[in-house]
Parts: sequence; C-alpha cells; structure tokens
Amino acid sequence: MNVKKTGTQKGKNQSNLQEMNRSLILRLLKKNNVCSRAKLAKQSGLKQATITNIINDFLNWGLVNETGIISGEKGRSSIGIQINHQNYYVIGVRLARGFFRIGLFDIFGINLNQSRFDHEKSTGPEVVVAKIKLEISRLIEKNRDKNIIGIGIAVPGPYFSHEGRIVDITDFPGWSKIQFKEEMASAFDLPVVIDHDANAGAVAEWWIAPNKQLTGTMVYLAVEDGLGAGIIHDGVLFRGAMGTAGEIGHVSINLDGPLCVCGNRGCLTNYASSKYLMERTREELPGYPDSMLREGFSYQDVVRAVKAGDPLAVAMFRETVRNLAAGMINILCAYSPNEIVIGGMISEFGEYLLKVLEEYVHGHTFPNFTEQVTINLSTLGPDPSFVGAAALAIDYCL
Repeated sequence: MNVKKTGTQKGKNQSNLQEMNRSLILRLLKKNNVCSRAKLAKQSGLKQATITNIINDFLNWGLVNETGIISGEKGRSSIGIQINHQNYYVIGVRLARGFFRIGLFDIFGINLNQSRFDHEKSTGPEVVVAKIKLEISRLIEKNRDKNIIGIGIAVPGPYFSHEGRIVDITDFPGWSKIQFKEEMASAFDLPVVIDHDANAGAVAEWWIAPNKQLTGTMVYLAVEDGLGAGIIHDGVLFRGAMGTAGEIGHVSINLDGPLCVCGNRGCLTNYASSKYLMERTREELPGYPDSMLREGFSYQDVVRAVKAGDPLAVAMFRETVRNLAAGMINILCAYSPNEIVIGGMISEFGEYLLKVLEEYVHGHTFPNFTEQVTINLSTLGPDPSFVGAAALAIDYCL
C-alpha cells in the first residue's frame, strides 16, 4: 500500500494561540452575558495580563463594551464586560434540495429577518447560484446602515472544502460542475465561508446554543433526506483531509443493500433518513387500512400520526430510528463524544425520538460507551443549519 505524504507536522505559532485564546474568551463572554476580567481569567485559566490585552483589543474594535460596576469574585466590585452584538452582522444562507433560505444575523446568532426561496429540484444549479447572489446583494443593499462583516453558506454534501466544490446533492444533480466557493467569493467584497450543512449545524450548536460545554467532543447529527455529522473537539471543527469528515450517511450498514449514489451499497442514508421513512410508510400503507394516513400524506402527517400512536406510522418510525441507532453506535465507537445533538427533520418527533434512540443505542454497544454520552435534540429551531450558516461566518470573522 502506498502512503501519500501530506507534509510536515506544524506547530502552533503565536498568532494561532492568540486566536484560540480570543475565541475562548468570546465563548465565555457569550455564556456569561456579563462578566468581569477576573472571572474570565479564572474560567479560562489564562493570566490576568493576557485577559487584559484581549479585552483591550476587543474594546478598540468595538466588539465588547464595559457595562459598569458589577459584583465580582468574593464580593469585590469589578467592571463588567459584555459582547456588543449590535455592532456587527453577518448574512446566513442555507442551500437545500428544494429551496434556499437567507437572513441577517447579529453576532449572537440572533436572526433579524429571513426569506425563503423555493425551486424545483430539476432547476439547474447555475440558475440557483445566480438567484442566491441576487438575494444576497439585495439584503446587503437593504441593510447598508449595518456593519455586515461576512457571509456564511451551509450546503448539502458531500462538500470538498479544500476545493470549494459540492460533490453531489441527491435528487438535485449538476452541482459537481460548479466551483461554488469561487462563484460566491468572487461576487462579494466580504469573506464568504462555505461548509457542509452538518458542519454548520455543529458550529451553531457549539457557538450559539445556550448552556453548551466549553471543552470536549460534540457531534451534531443532521437527519433529513440525507445524513451528515459535524464533529467538534475543544471548539475546533474536524474536517479531515478532504473536508468531508462526518459523512456518516455513506457508512454501509448492509453490504448487500441497495446501490447508493456514492457507489457503495447499503449506505445509512438509504435506511435512516426522512426520505426512507416516507418511502417505507408509502410501501406499507396498503397493509394498514385502519391507519389515519391516506394516499398523498406529507411528512408532517407522519409526525402527527406517530405522536397519535398510529400503528403504521409508529412501526415505520421505529424501523427508521433503529437503523439510525446503528449509525450512532458507529459515531460512539469512532469519536467517543460527550454529546450527540440531533437536528434536521427527524428532530420534529421530539422526546419520543430520544426515547426510542436510547432504547436501541443502549442495547447494542458497550455500557461504558453510552454512559459517557448524552443525546439531545437541537434547541436552535426547525433549521439549525440555517443558524449554522451564520455561525460559520461569525466563527470565521471573530
């Protein structure tokens, strides 16, 4: 076997460490809302002088402001520091198979406005790209009074981040021919950050979701028509050599299964996606004449039916979740995370999803693996990857 050399190992220089320290302080400020310099030093483990230098830079940039006297450590009075989230804004764009969503966010990740634009899956990518550029330009023009510092775009995968190219979008062909990163970056005088929608969701969960860990390993699992995972360790997104790490949807759970678009057989996405749930429910519907579902049912109809205890919907849901659990066990064994966060369409099933997932996961792997991890639903609304698009830009620019 030939082993390709990818270069010499590189150490972290002073600017790398400075960026990491700044990122940590921003996360602590966001977590605490208002915080003293002394508390930041205690929570971060950094020296007081380092904290002072970082905060001075932030004050000069208008990134934070001083809120006045607060009660500090041991009752001592201190000057409070708070992120000035109304000074900087980013644009978030979420590209999906049948639509794209665009909105303006402040650097807390709060969405100030958004618009959705639907398109047929048969629409050529050139048309969609042109429309995205147009709507970004319109949003920038509409908000000329605001200091917009970057654009984040979340895309379906696989996405080769080192090439800036979408490899393939299921049922939405032609994207592999588009140099997407180049197309978008050349159109605007702002930084443009693009990543897989699961990676975007992971960054949002780490940066924006409340009460999150500051260290450790978190996996964000996006389950929609396809599956993807975003992996973060100690605040750093793991992308792998080609930028495609986390393509859990293309891990085979049945080597004799159906052929996938990736060329493999029995890929998880063909057994555990919302698309699979819909297809299986349609297949079995004739055998359940008493089901509350009828021909032409929607995904929302299935969600309602599961919550109502409909036998067909519950059976197909449990089958889908059992397959999803197989993928999650692979994640547990491969990455040993502290937390797995579930987002995407599957999360609409709520707490019942967690109950069934834990039932299957806990019963099919080492107890020590499952004892160390918590499985939660995303708290970032119905489309965490949209928030994640903004989080990509926030993370990059800050």
